[in-house]
Amino acid sequence: MSATSENLARRSDLLCALRLFFLERDFVEVETPLLSVEVIPELHVEPICVACAEGDSREPTARRLWLQASPELHMKRLLAEGMEAIFQVTRSFRGGERGPLHNPEFTIVEWYRAGDDMHVGSMHAGIELIDELLQNLLATGPAVRTSYAAAFEKHVGADPHRATPEQLASRAAELDLAVPAGMRTDDRDEWLNLLLALKIEPELGRAGPEILYDYPASQAALAKIAQREDGQRVAERFELYWHGVELANGYHELTDAEE
Repeated sequence: MSATSENLARRSDLLCALRLFFLERDFVEVETPLLSVEVIPELHVEPICVACAEGDSREPTARRLWLQASPELHMKRLLAEGMEAIFQVTRSFRGGERGPLHNPEFTIVEWYRAGDDMHVGSMHAGIELIDELLQNLLATGPAVRTSYAAAFEKHVGADPHRATPEQLASRAAELDLAVPAGMRTDDRDEWLNLLLALKIEPELGRAGPEILYDYPASQAALAKIAQREDGQRVAERFELYWHGVELANGYHELTDAEE
């Protein structure tokens, strides 16, 4: 059997095990559209339009069809309809993605379960589930859990929640990190992202799966904000790393429409 055949057989086995994992936990497998007249606006994700209206750019948006960057939009509609635990294995599409770890078309696994939280010190069900999934599929040990602050302290020597842009810039210079052209140097989140990408992420998950949690509140995106015992406000968001590669991210989802 060729290496390609072996990889495809292994992939098939993993997909079977993946589906069984969720079905045994009472998730329902769903299928949502790959094409839609709507697309989630995200700053760093370039959507792909496959049926744009020709001619006048003022043509109705309904005449444009977009390949979905993730099934999030439609899956959340199913949650709003009353479904409580759903998962999906589907294709997603993102323009401009190139490199050894990125492609414009890729397979994504997405799931949601109503009632799950991420509170450190309680069940933090969101983290527990992804840790259990990895152990089940890939026979890993339990994932190491590292707070965003602890990772910065260990690998950068800075407090990501309190350091100023100037302090983070100074630390980046001391670490001899290249600053991309056009980066907003007055934005502390830009410095945090730079330090995370170039100095911290390559070190995460080297000895086994590692989950990074409690991101700065300014990076909440669609996550809830919580206040920890030390008074620090953080985003209830986490990401899974293995061998320096981010494999998954999760949120304790924000459900306050006004916020």
